[in-house]
Amino acid sequence: MTTTAPASDASASAETSAVRDWLRANAHPVTGTDADYRGTDLEPLTDRLAAATVVGLGESMRSTC
Repeated sequence: MTTTAPASDASASAETSAVRDWLRANAHPVTGTDADYRGTDLEPLTDRLAAATVVGLGESMRSTC
């Protein structure tokens, strides 16, 4: 079993800031969640998921990866 030392507060803060910056630059809000919603919210995923056979989205998928 491999263990690592906990990150220092400064490095954890820098990592959190980097993640926050990336999310601000790359996140796309989803405004509709109904099955019959026909908005364009998910269009940014079209190219990224074009070759996928199965895609899981949502809270239930978070801890299954």
